[in-house]
Amino acid sequence: MTDAGSWRLRARHWEIGEDRAEEFRRLGLPRRNFFPHQVRYLPVQGVDGYRIAKRMYGLDDPGAHFAVVLHAVGPALRRIPAELFVCRDVTWHQRHYGLPGHTAVAGLVLHGERLYTTVRISDIVQRISRRREHKTAVEHLLHGWDDMLLNGIVHFAGERGCREIVLPSADLALVHTARNRTPQRPLFDRIYDRHVQRFAPRREGETWIIDVATAQAGLVRPTEAATELDLTDTICIEHDIEGGLGHLEVDPAFAEIASRNAAPHLAAMLEAESRAGVRTTYHVVGTMLDDVRRDIEGAGHGLGFHSYDHRDEPDQLVRCRRLDYRLRGYRAPRSRITDELTDPLLAWHNFEWFSSSVRSLGLKRPLLRSGIAVLPIATDDFPLYRRSMPYAEWRDDLFTRMGRQPWFAFGLHDCYAGFWLAEYDDLLRRCADRGTLRTFGDVVDAMVLAAAV
Repeated sequence: MTDAGSWRLRARHWEIGEDRAEEFRRLGLPRRNFFPHQVRYLPVQGVDGYRIAKRMYGLDDPGAHFAVVLHAVGPALRRIPAELFVCRDVTWHQRHYGLPGHTAVAGLVLHGERLYTTVRISDIVQRISRRREHKTAVEHLLHGWDDMLLNGIVHFAGERGCREIVLPSADLALVHTARNRTPQRPLFDRIYDRHVQRFAPRREGETWIIDVATAQAGLVRPTEAATELDLTDTICIEHDIEGGLGHLEVDPAFAEIASRNAAPHLAAMLEAESRAGVRTTYHVVGTMLDDVRRDIEGAGHGLGFHSYDHRDEPDQLVRCRRLDYRLRGYRAPRSRITDELTDPLLAWHNFEWFSSSVRSLGLKRPLLRSGIAVLPIATDDFPLYRRSMPYAEWRDDLFTRMGRQPWFAFGLHDCYAGFWLAEYDDLLRRCADRGTLRTFGDVVDAMVLAAAV
């Protein structure tokens, strides 16, 4: 480890411990509504945050968004299985950022002296019927999630110097609920109309308005804390899984071979990574996703899109989201930044990271921009396909470029695996000697946590 490879981050959060329950009770909240928790204010879009804010309020600046993320601590962590807080079937939106106890999230937008809020969601409480054996414990321990979330929102508004908080009424929230859901009116009435009354809001059209100065009387102020995150000597391997799609027009004979070898190449890559005990990131062309997803996610690797069909045609993001709404990342095919790949459109389609080459992005290190992590890839295995250098020369060049630095990401293609797969075990060992192999998702989580305000 060297200074050149140092990448240490400080992640700020706010805490309300077990000893603060009486303060909530004095404000008129039932004792059972309280649970100790941590709250984080992260400069990212909340759940469907950009899309809903634009439709609900006409706000269209992706850089003005924040998410309030609530993590339970104390009894909830002791009595609820840890896997439940990250279970994809229960915590559908996966906003835990790698931390235990994820309970709820709210979307916020700063606009002038007003703080606008969008949705407030607790997947683990609202979807716990999918794991009925834990239903009683979850509902008992986390019953007051919205009260805790509202307390965090009022605190954030005060910290940011806002004059008013705008919250949707139940009517407005229902209008902007996804059409494929079957919302329960009593639930929306309780969350969006009744819970906010403790802060004496006034009604304005289809919204509630809270005066921040007045609301301070009903606030339980959290205590600031921080943790240290160490990403020193981070190495990320990302795989572009595209079969022969990237060569259909330029090299159809190679495309046919690549398509035929795609499945065995992927299997061999996963086996080598399993032997090495490492996790990497796979960006998959959408048309291939169903064929490979189970094997990739089952092995614990990160997963994102590599376009829908590896073409420069419009609506790649739209087509990807029709296949899957939750994959967090997008990797531009051929590292071409098309007109579609803008921060607002990536935010509209709920992507959390965007990746392309160092050259195309003009970046050498990751950057959190408008709520989206931008991840530059230093080099890849294309020279092996072009036969511009033999494997040993390419490998030595790779590690010369890598050196010792805080972040280094390089790409490997399934279609080019025939040029390097026999040496992949050795390549992984050499990478592990240089640093720590992490997935893009791990790095993005740390970046977002470190950007908390």
